[in-house]
Amino acid sequence: MSILCRSLYAYWETIRGARAMPSRSDFEPLDVPKLLPYVFLLDVQQEPLDFHYRIVGETIIRFSGQNLMGQWASALDRHRDPSPVWALLRNTVNDRVPRLIHFSYSAGDITVSHLPVLALPLSDDGITVNKIVGMVDYAECIEKRLMPRQLERKQRLMEEVETVAADGTSVNGPEKDGGALGDDNRQSDATFYNAL
Repeated sequence: MSILCRSLYAYWETIRGARAMPSRSDFEPLDVPKLLPYVFLLDVQQEPLDFHYRIVGETIIRFSGQNLMGQWASALDRHRDPSPVWALLRNTVNDRVPRLIHFSYSAGDITVSHLPVLALPLSDDGITVNKIVGMVDYAECIEKRLMPRQLERKQRLMEEVETVAADGTSVNGPEKDGGALGDDNRQSDATFYNAL
């Protein structure tokens, strides 16, 4: 698991407590503001099974080249059954446990051999998965595009998140000096609250 994925997973474990899964109301975006650019939130439709993209983080939109918010997985070529994305989401729903896969990703001059994608189940009744929160960790893509000063900031963020992943606490506070990652955080905060 990548550092960022470990951090979101650690947060999910914290809000889950002794239950099989946490609920959507347990997930507080303000607890993990620095992770939001990489995070997605899906509504799960049970019959027939489908997945509705409620929230998609700014970094995911930027590097995937498309905004999936408001769309259904069944209507998207690379997301519908029998794609790896559909299998990841279906297995998360059926097994009611976190799932992690790695995709090969290519866009323009950026190629990533193992793009980590994490899916974490959420349930209002503790039995049926009705939402999935997850992450696409584009850190490798960012590293190839950012200028040296921004790379320095990215390294500080990674060190911060690594500490969080180790002790299970949340990542708090916005970036203080602006820049690409700070801008993404503010945009993603607004995106999350507008979509909830």
